[in-house]
Amino acid sequence: MEIQRIQILAYNPKANEIIEKSYGPIKNALSKMKEKWIINLPAILFTDRIITNASTSYMPFYLVYERKPILLVEIRYPTWKNLFTKEIENRSKFIQLRAT
Repeated sequence: MEIQRIQILAYNPKANEIIEKSYGPIKNALSKMKEKWIINLPAILFTDRIITNASTSYMPFYLVYERKPILLVEIRYPTWKNLFTKEIENRSKFIQLRAT
């Protein structure tokens, strides 16, 4: 992987806008959960980190740990890759289904 690090100023409106837009699917998924958001937050964040990002073509989890995550449930049961393909409409729905 050849990723170049770029130093930016602390206040960069263009970069901040991109970051704020990435929070949208997380907020949408949390708002659709029936239980309290604080209980579901760790699952939603983990789910967002193991979804391949369209701009980088990598999972954030992979960029940090240089490996793909293996969930305990994937060892024993069929995974999400073949369970929810018809129900996924957008990224928010995908995050919600993965978290539940």
